[in-house]
Amino acid sequence: SVGVIDPRSDSLTAALPVGIGPEAIAVGDGAVWVANVEDRTVARIDPADTQARPRTISVDARPSDLTFGAGSVWVAHGAPAELTPINPAQNVAAGPVSAGVSCDPAQASVAFGGGFLWYLCVAADLARVDPRTGSATSIDSSTERPDNCARSLMSSTGTFWARYWPRPGL
Repeated sequence: SVGVIDPRSDSLTAALPVGIGPEAIAVGDGAVWVANVEDRTVARIDPADTQARPRTISVDARPSDLTFGAGSVWVAHGAPAELTPINPAQNVAAGPVSAGVSCDPAQASVAFGGGFLWYLCVAADLARVDPRTGSATSIDSSTERPDNCARSLMSSTGTFWARYWPRPGL
């Protein structure tokens, strides 16, 4: 489930059922979007009507992260190293777009900024994807590999932030 928190009272006001294994959450186009790993879905929640059941949109692979940008919701899939766009007007997932890198294990992060999607695999492979054309460019992140793993990617004021940590066993 996803919790709704009232910032004025710091209290949980609702718990909304979503798919199985919620992994990531994003906001865009007047909705809250939740990536559900186990049933390979994205739930769309109307924040103005938390009593309504969220809409469910199927995606082809296990989602590990999502973001909103260029008029679409973008769902990151790790192992296939792909991004699936969802049209929020139709609540339909389109065919996947290659991120242009290899990704193993099956977790990846995605952020939107500067007109591009930024895809980061746990193995620290980084790519920039043009949402208009689907063309992907691999970014050299060799200064962070092979001894590090990456998980979180955020965009803020034109800068991207990635969280790295040492690979297990090092």
